Amino acid sequence: SITEISQLCPTSISNSTCNGGTYTGIEKHTYTTIAVLNPPCNSWTMSWSSCCRNQSVINLANPASQNTYLSASMYSGLDNCNNSPYFTSSGTPTVNLGQPAEFNFGAVDPDGDSLIYFLAPGRQSASSLVVYASGYTFLQPIQGSNITFNSVTGQYNFTPSFTGNHVVNVKVEEYDKITGFFKGSIKRDVQINVISSSQNQPTFAAGGLVNNGDGTLSNGVMNVCDGDSMDISITVSDANTLDVLTLTHNVQAALDSTAVVSITGNNPSTLNIKWLVNLAGSSQRFFRIQAQDNACPYKSTISKAFKVRVNEGVFAGADQHICSGETVTLNASGGTAFTWGSISGDPIDTNPSSTGYNMTCDNCANPQVF
Repeated sequence: SITEISQLCPTSISNSTCNGGTYTGIEKHTYTTIAVLNPPCNSWTMSWSSCCRNQSVINLANPASQNTYLSASMYSGLDNCNNSPYFTSSGTPTVNLGQPAEFNFGAVDPDGDSLIYFLAPGRQSASSLVVYASGYTFLQPIQGSNITFNSVTGQYNFTPSFTGNHVVNVKVEEYDKITGFFKGSIKRDVQINVISSSQNQPTFAAGGLVNNGDGTLSNGVMNVCDGDSMDISITVSDANTLDVLTLTHNVQAALDSTAVVSITGNNPSTLNIKWLVNLAGSSQRFFRIQAQDNACPYKSTISKAFKVRVNEGVFAGADQHICSGETVTLNASGGTAFTWGSISGDPIDTNPSSTGYNMTCDNCANPQVF
């Protein structure tokens, strides 16, 4: 199927290059099939290629003569029931010249496996790389300042110095959340369109996330435990006060389908997430929020990843029953430092010289009680 996803306001869509016009147009092509991969193997590669790239790309040498090649790998020999990660962003942002841009690739893994992002060389085929124009490389596909790329979150920030379409390639590798084994990879070849505009791009609130519920917020990371009622919000605004903002997200895919998302206001606009955390064990999740204004002809877009760390709760072990004169060892988990206390009965006494001595320590994971 083919769907036009040009980042244009409604009155300009008809004048996109997809419709014979002059504004940059973008199409989304979706291919689906069922393939039986047998026997299990650790070298499956799925690929697609097309000729040729559009001439308006400025960071490739003679782009109209270069092909597009995409691939994904899967190691079914290690795990024949694995779900591959997938991208939740359209990958086609329009940003403004000289203004700070924020773009997040937004990959998620249904199994909660670990994902690592890399800026990767663009390809024309399985064995041939694209040729970059002078001054550009796959590690510097956009010229500008304040350029950062986060391999953990997939966050790409920059302030562009030149207008035009820029090809940016990213590779995401998947590692088993328990064993750490490599399970496969996905790639994306995107174009970031830099335009000269008097409009302002949307911006996320400088304070970042706001915590309204359980857990603690530290350095922009929301820390919660299983069973907590998480309630967080983030606000986006646009200095062009008449602009209307549209917020989209991947919260349910990144966190859990039970997370409840509400959006209030259109400039500023606030996205709120309420989630009864139900993830056993420790893990970290990254959700993506995108904000887009309604400027014409091009809509300005920013997106950003936010981190939720689910910490393993403290567990003191199962109830123990002993008789007078017997000893039992308690086993605590879910932390590194523990302090024990007496709920009822004799107070804890860890002094071996005391007549009330009844526990070997109260700041360790495995005290003996007698």
